[in-house]
Amino acid sequence: MSLVVNDGTANSASDTVTITTRNSAPVANAGPDQTVFVTQTVTLDGHGSSDVDGDTLSFAWSFVSRPNGSAATLADVVTHYNRARTLGLTAERQRELVEYLKSL
Repeated sequence: MSLVVNDGTANSASDTVTITTRNSAPVANAGPDQTVFVTQTVTLDGHGSSDVDGDTLSFAWSFVSRPNGSAATLADVVTHYNRARTLGLTAERQRELVEYLKSL
């Protein structure tokens, strides 16, 4: 920032100050709440999350709670996409992908 002071007649010499910021915490936005039937697939989207510093974000989803009778897991997500998209992942590759998703 630069400052010049004027007394109505003349300008002062300019003086500068440097302002730096520390890293700000990112803001998580998990999207709107969703209500679905137990057998329905839920699509999660954290793309509304942001970082004022422009840092690259990583995402780590976890269950806060599940309805009674639900046994949903991140592995279910991998299994669903493996079948739905015909990815052809072996059981071992699916386990590796689940571990990778947990690490994000």
